[in-house]
Order: sequence, then structure tokens, then C-alpha cells
Amino acid sequence: MRIESKRSRWYFDFDRTLYDTDSFYRLVNNDLISHGHTEKEIHDVKSALDSYSFSGLLAGLGYTEDQVAEMIGDFHQHFYQGNILLLPNVTQTLSQIAHAHECHLLTFGDEAFQRAKYDGTSDLHPIMHGTHFITHGHTKGEALRDAGEGTVTFVDDSPEQLLDVHEKAPWVTLIRIMWPKFELTAHPEDGKLWNVVTSIEELI
Repeated sequence: MRIESKRSRWYFDFDRTLYDTDSFYRLVNNDLISHGHTEKEIHDVKSALDSYSFSGLLAGLGYTEDQVAEMIGDFHQHFYQGNILLLPNVTQTLSQIAHAHECHLLTFGDEAFQRAKYDGTSDLHPIMHGTHFITHGHTKGEALRDAGEGTVTFVDDSPEQLLDVHEKAPWVTLIRIMWPKFELTAHPEDGKLWNVVTSIEELI
């Protein structure tokens, strides 16, 4: 799936596209379990959050503002492991794509939290032409629409995000990445509105 124009842009989602977010959450959960919380309790609080962040999670678990401030430094150690949480062959494959095309990060969520995760993945920094952090009230489709037309490819694991981009920026080529380890559910538009790959190497 090669794009011909050397001025083409590739936009990559972060979580479960380039980054093993599930393993990251597992590290955090293990810390919380060591403080006496249960998996169910952590899951219920996380599910209720509009946008995941350490401070929001800790507050939801009942910690005071002072306790959150004290504990949050301990959790930030996990950001520094970012490079080992990149999914297999991500750095090598994006480096190849970046030889001919601009690579951009396009991710959604709490901006400080997403930036901290990205900052920990220093292997990606020389590759990315730009980083775009989308927060509540905005969508990836709006961001790509506003970035302008051209030869643009967008890679994401989420069919909801892909549908949003299709609606708002229909000129964008869509690719859904379904890493087997995440056991993602098939969508009726798989293979129709977008191509599907199961590893990052399939993009080149």
C-alpha cells in the first residue's frame, strides 16, 4: 500500500496502533493492586472516566488531592519505559515510510497524559514530522479535514475513528491495524471503507 507522492502525509494513531497501551495499563494496575485495590475496582473507575489520566484515576479511587500529588510521581516512572512498549517493528517501519513521506502522530485523549506517553517513546521523535493531540470536543476527522486535502493516509485501530475521518475528510486513505494480541472485533466496513492489516510491516 504505497503512496506515490513524496509530499504525502501519513497520520498514525498512538494507542494500540504504535504503542502497547494494554501493557502500560497493566503496569499501572499492578502498582494500584499493591496499594490494596482490586482489578474490578480499577476497571470500574477507569471505565467511568471521560478521558484517562493518572490524576483522574487516583481521584476516582478515593485519594485526596494531596495524596494524588504525592503518588503521581511514582506512576510517572512508567512513561520512561515508552520505547519498550512500542509494538513490534514500529520504529523500523515508520523510518522506512518517513524516507518518502511525512509521518505524523494523531492521538486522542487527555493532552498531558498523551504527551507524557509520547515523550517516553524517544525512538519515534526523529521520525515524526508533527504531533497532534486531540482532546474532548474535537475529533480526528476534524483535524484531518482542517489539515487540507492532498495525498493522506490515516492508520488507526478504531473503526469509530476511521468512520469519523471518512465522514469529515473523505479523500483520506484509511487503514485499520488489528494487532492480534488485542483481539479486536471485526467491523462491517473492514475491507470496504478501509484496508485491514495485522502488523505494521504490511504498510510498506
